[in-house]
Amino acid sequence: LGVGAATSRARGPLGRASARSGPPLGRVEFRRPPQRGALARKIPRARPAAISGAGGRDAGAMIYLDTTKSSDARHRSGLTRVTSRLAAALGDSARPARWDERKRVFVDEGGVVPGQDDWLLTAELFSEEERPGLGEFLAGQTCRKAAIFHDAIPLRFPHTTWPRSVSRHPGYLKLLASFDRIRAVSGASRDELTGYWRWLGLESSPPVGVLALGADFDGTPRVTSARPRTRNLVCTGIIEPRKNQGFLLEVCVRLWREGVD
Repeated sequence: LGVGAATSRARGPLGRASARSGPPLGRVEFRRPPQRGALARKIPRARPAAISGAGGRDAGAMIYLDTTKSSDARHRSGLTRVTSRLAAALGDSARPARWDERKRVFVDEGGVVPGQDDWLLTAELFSEEERPGLGEFLAGQTCRKAAIFHDAIPLRFPHTTWPRSVSRHPGYLKLLASFDRIRAVSGASRDELTGYWRWLGLESSPPVGVLALGADFDGTPRVTSARPRTRNLVCTGIIEPRKNQGFLLEVCVRLWREGVD
């Protein structure tokens, strides 16, 4: 995750076009969220035990993996699978942590709060409304913070995204600027995030690298038998308008009517 909290700075006024028409995320106009001062409330912390064999991590530092939503998820969405695969890959180097609404901090199963040398790692989506006090926590020097950023689809294509996701995303993107490290899943996602930050006029923002998504399989053997005579089309993904399943079915119906097998 890196050491320290170096930031890159993007200063200077926005151009007139971007100030009027919004960020480079499509043709949707956005309102600027209110600017709030950083709060620095002191949060008592307990130190976790040192982990040996850290593989390059700071001695005694721990990674607290945000599982606030994924631990309660009833289906294996893409976001849930990213968190579960991170947990499996990190092994003993990380421990699950959840947002405590009462204490307004992240705590592990034993109630331990990340220390200043520890890392909080999250691949989840969040907002101040969903987690009251989160902005204050991120602004404070409680621990080092890293996040996996997926995309800005709710802002680029709001007409095919759930309204709740659309309303959450502007605040989510701004909260990401309070982290120390961001890893986007693609170069396109990185450009969307940094472009939005520039549109906001933020004076400082964390470095954004690219960490491409991998693939998780169920461990079953691959099918090596001959292909069936009929052609099969498999479409994977959650059933949502933005996944275009409706359009895909329309195409299939048209092909079937034309006698195409």
